[in-house]
Amino acid sequence: MNLPHSPLSDACSFLFVPATQPERYGKALASGADGVIIDLEDAVGLDDKAKARELLKNAWSSISVEQKQRMIIRCNAPGTPFYAADLVLAKELQVQYLMIPKTESHDQINGAAEELENTAFIPMIETPL
Repeated sequence: MNLPHSPLSDACSFLFVPATQPERYGKALASGADGVIIDLEDAVGLDDKAKARELLKNAWSSISVEQKQRMIIRCNAPGTPFYAADLVLAKELQVQYLMIPKTESHDQINGAAEELENTAFIPMIETPL
């Protein structure tokens, strides 16, 4: 997919924010960081995954279109019990950028791309060959 130039095309700094702390989303966006990564993965405890998705969903409507262009959602890794629900949320919110941790194959990205047609993916390769 060819995406037009976006605020993140030339980004140099990113700030991670736990999805469980929506009160920090606005602060992160106002911090001067080029991009804000809302983290559903490592910053969220196993027992709080569903709550994190719900908090993000509830906060999303209060975020401006311009701010959303600077936001990346980091989902849980493919193969985890949380991944499918994260993709459903990303589709519902129509996120522009989705960071996929622990990516190990094209098939994982292609599978997500089938669900999220207008989303750009940021695969994270964390496992050595």
